[in-house]
Amino acid sequence: MFGIPWHPLIVHFPIVLSVAFPLAAIAVLIIGLGRSNVRKLWVGVMVVNALLAGSGLLAMQTGEHDEERVENVLVSEGPLETHADNAQVFLYVTGLALLLSALGLSSGYWGGLGRGLGTFASVVVLVLGIRVGHSGGGLVYQHGAAAAFVGDQAVADNANGASRSAGGKKGSEEAMEARKAGATESEGKGESKDADD
Repeated sequence: MFGIPWHPLIVHFPIVLSVAFPLAAIAVLIIGLGRSNVRKLWVGVMVVNALLAGSGLLAMQTGEHDEERVENVLVSEGPLETHADNAQVFLYVTGLALLLSALGLSSGYWGGLGRGLGTFASVVVLVLGIRVGHSGGGLVYQHGAAAAFVGDQAVADNANGASRSAGGKKGSEEAMEARKAGATESEGKGESKDADD
């Protein structure tokens, strides 16, 4: 869509919803104290949690779709595997939170327990969401995963820039090889390109 892979388009929904989920749950607990309609208010929390679970599942599927292409530009698959593992844990805990939150629709003791556990789970989901987002951002900004989706000219420009920081080598092929080998710095690190002129 629009020349951009689906994963970065979809992934922002679970990020935002992982923040909205605990805020909604805490707000309902505070507003609903001593009110008989707390279960009706809790339905809103359930909707946010369900949207979070659905968008998280979609984000994980689109990420898996792009995984092989991204592996081709990474020096190491470790960060990608870490991100995938973090996403899987996030999704499992989001599903568990949905089950616990569903208990919050009950009346009496069980409803109160479900709302309390659902709120606690929502905070855990937020922490896990931050962890997934951080590892995904690291893939893009530290490990160059976005290079799998940019045009040839952008790759060449990026590689030429990488070659300058890799010790003055010229040419995109050499820069890409240096990146693949993990060599981003050389003995001449302190020298600038202008110093050679």
